[in-house]
Amino acid sequence: MWFLDGNPTVGYSKQKAGIRLMFWSGESFHEDKLQPGTGTFKDASIFFTHSEQIKITDMKRWIKKAKSI
Repeated sequence: MWFLDGNPTVGYSKQKAGIRLMFWSGESFHEDKLQPGTGTFKDASIFFTHSEQIKITDMKRWIKKAKSI
């Protein structure tokens, strides 16, 4: 989990479906690749099963949005 000014921003966990990368404010990113969470937070996440699936341009854009939202 990563924090900015004491607020959770990004986290990851290993799950059956793969590695889950979650952005706490990800629902506000309006990104098709990020799926909204089911809890009370406005989180959204993506699952990866292979490192080749990770796109650096997406990651940079999501991290930039995580910093500003």
